[in-house]
Amino acid sequence: DRRHPRLGMYSDFDWNHAPLSSYAAPVGAGVVYLIIVATLPKFVPAGGFKGLKPIFIVHNYFLSAWSLLMFLGCLWEMGMRMRAENDVQWAYCEKPIDGKAQGPLYFWS
Repeated sequence: DRRHPRLGMYSDFDWNHAPLSSYAAPVGAGVVYLIIVATLPKFVPAGGFKGLKPIFIVHNYFLSAWSLLMFLGCLWEMGMRMRAENDVQWAYCEKPIDGKAQGPLYFWS
Protein backbone atom coordinates (compact mmCIF):
# COMPACT_ATOMS: atom_id res chain seq x y z
CA ASP A 1 0.00 0.00 0.00
CA ARG A 2 1.50 3.33 -1.10
CA ARG A 3 -0.57 5.47 1.24
CA HIS A 4 1.09 7.90 3.57
CA PRO A 5 -0.82 9.57 6.44
CA ARG A 6 0.24 13.10 5.50
CA LEU A 7 -0.48 12.55 1.81
CA GLY A 8 -4.14 11.65 2.22
CA MET A 9 -5.38 13.99 -0.47
CA TYR A 10 -2.70 12.76 -2.84
CA SER A 11 -3.19 9.02 -2.46
CA ASP A 12 -6.97 9.15 -2.03
CA PHE A 13 -7.64 12.05 -4.41
CA ASP A 14 -11.25 12.36 -5.52
CA TRP A 15 -12.57 15.22 -7.66
CA ASN A 16 -15.78 15.35 -5.63
CA HIS A 17 -13.86 16.34 -2.50
CA ALA A 18 -11.12 18.45 -4.12
CA PRO A 19 -10.79 22.13 -3.25
CA LEU A 20 -12.50 24.36 -5.82
CA SER A 21 -14.19 21.37 -7.48
CA SER A 22 -17.67 22.87 -7.55
CA TYR A 23 -19.05 24.71 -10.56
CA ALA A 24 -19.07 27.92 -8.54
CA ALA A 25 -15.26 28.08 -8.46
CA PRO A 26 -14.56 28.60 -12.20
CA VAL A 27 -17.67 30.76 -12.61
CA GLY A 28 -16.61 32.94 -9.68
CA ALA A 29 -13.05 33.14 -10.99
CA GLY A 30 -14.36 34.20 -14.40
CA VAL A 31 -16.53 36.93 -12.89
CA VAL A 32 -13.62 38.24 -10.78
CA TYR A 33 -11.37 38.18 -13.87
CA LEU A 34 -13.88 40.18 -15.92
CA ILE A 35 -14.25 42.73 -13.13
CA ILE A 36 -10.47 43.13 -12.89
CA VAL A 37 -10.10 43.48 -16.66
CA ALA A 38 -12.89 46.07 -16.76
CA THR A 39 -11.57 48.19 -13.86
CA LEU A 40 -7.80 47.82 -14.30
CA PRO A 41 -7.43 50.52 -17.00
CA LYS A 42 -8.74 53.08 -14.49
CA PHE A 43 -5.85 52.38 -12.11
CA VAL A 44 -2.93 51.81 -14.52
CA PRO A 45 -1.03 54.85 -15.82
CA ALA A 46 -1.15 55.55 -19.59
CA GLY A 47 2.35 54.17 -20.23
CA GLY A 48 1.92 51.25 -17.84
CA PHE A 49 4.05 50.53 -14.80
CA LYS A 50 7.79 50.70 -15.38
CA GLY A 51 10.21 48.10 -14.09
CA LEU A 52 7.87 45.10 -14.03
CA LYS A 53 9.81 43.02 -16.54
CA PRO A 54 11.83 41.15 -13.86
CA ILE A 55 8.61 40.27 -12.04
CA PHE A 56 7.09 38.94 -15.28
CA ILE A 57 10.19 36.84 -15.89
CA VAL A 58 10.08 35.32 -12.39
CA HIS A 59 6.35 34.72 -12.78
CA ASN A 60 6.87 32.88 -16.09
CA TYR A 61 9.68 30.76 -14.62
CA PHE A 62 7.44 29.85 -11.70
CA LEU A 63 4.60 28.80 -14.02
CA SER A 64 7.01 26.79 -16.16
CA ALA A 65 8.48 25.02 -13.13
CA TRP A 66 4.97 24.25 -11.79
CA SER A 67 3.94 22.83 -15.19
CA LEU A 68 7.09 20.68 -15.27
CA LEU A 69 6.29 19.38 -11.77
CA MET A 70 2.76 18.46 -12.87
CA PHE A 71 4.08 16.74 -16.02
CA LEU A 72 6.63 14.74 -14.05
CA GLY A 73 3.98 13.81 -11.46
CA CYS A 74 1.67 12.52 -14.22
CA LEU A 75 4.54 10.68 -15.88
CA TRP A 76 5.54 9.06 -12.57
CA GLU A 77 2.00 7.97 -11.74
CA MET A 78 1.49 6.61 -15.26
CA GLY A 79 4.64 4.54 -14.82
CA MET A 80 3.46 3.29 -11.42
CA ARG A 81 0.06 2.35 -12.82
CA MET A 82 1.60 0.61 -15.84
CA ARG A 83 3.72 -1.48 -13.49
CA ALA A 84 0.76 -2.25 -11.22
CA GLU A 85 -1.66 -3.19 -14.02
CA ASN A 86 0.96 -4.58 -16.41
CA ASP A 87 -0.97 -2.88 -19.22
CA VAL A 88 -0.91 0.40 -21.17
CA GLN A 89 -4.33 0.30 -22.81
CA TRP A 90 -5.90 2.48 -20.10
CA ALA A 91 -3.57 5.34 -21.15
CA TYR A 92 -5.30 5.48 -24.55
CA CYS A 93 -8.88 4.74 -23.55
CA GLU A 94 -9.64 5.16 -19.85
CA LYS A 95 -12.73 3.41 -18.55
CA PRO A 96 -13.25 4.90 -15.10
CA ILE A 97 -15.06 2.64 -12.66
CA ASP A 98 -18.48 4.17 -12.02
CA GLY A 99 -17.34 7.28 -13.89
CA LYS A 100 -15.14 8.37 -10.97
CA ALA A 101 -11.88 10.20 -11.59
CA GLN A 102 -9.83 9.45 -8.50
CA GLY A 103 -6.35 8.52 -7.37
CA PRO A 104 -2.87 10.02 -7.63
CA LEU A 105 -2.86 10.27 -11.44
CA TYR A 106 -5.95 12.49 -11.33
CA PHE A 107 -4.34 14.54 -8.56
CA TRP A 108 -1.56 15.54 -10.97
CA SER A 109 -3.80 16.07 -13.96
